[in-house]
Amino acid sequence: MNDLLISIRALKRDYYSKVCLDSLEKNSDLDCDFLLYNDGAVNPISGERYAEDIEVKRNIDVFLNSKLPNKTVIIKGYNIGGGNVKLEILRYAFPRYKYLMMLDNDLIFNKYYIKTIKTLFKQFKNSNAGIIQTSYRHFPNTPIENIKSAKDNENKVREGFSHRWEQGFWRESWYKIKPLMKTFIKLYKRNDNMQLLKNHYMARKDHLKLKEVYGGAADDYCLENCLKKAGFTGIHTLSLRHKTIGEDGQYTFHSWRWEGENFNQVRIYDVGNVDKYILG
Repeated sequence: MNDLLISIRALKRDYYSKVCLDSLEKNSDLDCDFLLYNDGAVNPISGERYAEDIEVKRNIDVFLNSKLPNKTVIIKGYNIGGGNVKLEILRYAFPRYKYLMMLDNDLIFNKYYIKTIKTLFKQFKNSNAGIIQTSYRHFPNTPIENIKSAKDNENKVREGFSHRWEQGFWRESWYKIKPLMKTFIKLYKRNDNMQLLKNHYMARKDHLKLKEVYGGAADDYCLENCLKKAGFTGIHTLSLRHKTIGEDGQYTFHSWRWEGENFNQVRIYDVGNVDKYILG
């Protein structure tokens, strides 16, 4: 077993999983473990079907047929939703591993992605950082990164938080924020997560409770909020190591953002062959 687990949460969209995994295969360092956590098709609380069985199977086949080493698959027989998937990945990873990277399957990575996260985890282990991320947060008016800006910022990181579709935790940071997740865990477990996020009438009371306690109802936002409450900050790179693949996102990306917020213009370059980062 390695120190680092890279997990991918997925439901369907095997065509995205293929691109995602192909990019990870091209990395210069594959000395880590890989986990696919594939959610199920039908939610038992609401009875809603979120995928066809064949879509789930195709996604799992893509992972099993990939050339990545040290692979584990967790297949859920029913749909538990993206928030519960993240919690189950965290419970699986710790205490087995020192470091966990949680990814969504609608991302593509450059060839130094794994080197980047290994370096960040080790360099900032004894800092006040509780999470690492390998991008800056993109907004509609954010300048599109080019090769010059990517190289200029290749060895630079900043305190703060970036896109929540990629979140990396130390074992110690998870143990400190887990008690703060008590309300989140309870409310997510008893609801269809999609209904909870959409403030559906069946989940409205719990949606409002999440906003009261955490400032928002989304699972990734609640995790970030708990990090802040525990006194942690984030560390993120100032040049991109990954980007979202396309507009057909699964848990964390919405089609209107693809062109409306210029995500369709974002490119990634092979930067990140760095042994130490400058914090500024």
